[in-house]
Amino acid sequence: MEVTATDESVHINKEESESETRYTVTRVEINQVFGNKGHQELKDYIHVLEPTYIVRNKGIYTGVTRYTYGDYTPMQAGYRYVLFLSWDEKHNGYWITSLEQGKFNVDQKDSAERALAEKNLQVKALKEDVFEHLGYSD
Repeated sequence: MEVTATDESVHINKEESESETRYTVTRVEINQVFGNKGHQELKDYIHVLEPTYIVRNKGIYTGVTRYTYGDYTPMQAGYRYVLFLSWDEKHNGYWITSLEQGKFNVDQKDSAERALAEKNLQVKALKEDVFEHLGYSD
């Protein structure tokens, strides 16, 4: 699916049974659907569950700290991405499949993702394969 990220994000930090759940819910506008294996009803937008979250620091060090899973980099508002998604009924949103290997910036504006591709040749090669398959030029 190709989407445009919005600036509408909510950071979730909660305890569920014996574990903690932390992620960011970001609203994205749908530009193009390449496949819908789950046959979910799609509107003009969906909520994507990003594998990143923010924690408010306590004590001496004030402010916030952002954590991410793996080498994932958060989506940036206004930027276009190809996402590989998996529906999660419990959280009523779509998880990005395989962390950084399930999100690719289409318009080449995301500097954090470009930096990741330069240091992680597997991600770079995967992005090139995805773009070639979908008809994008890198």
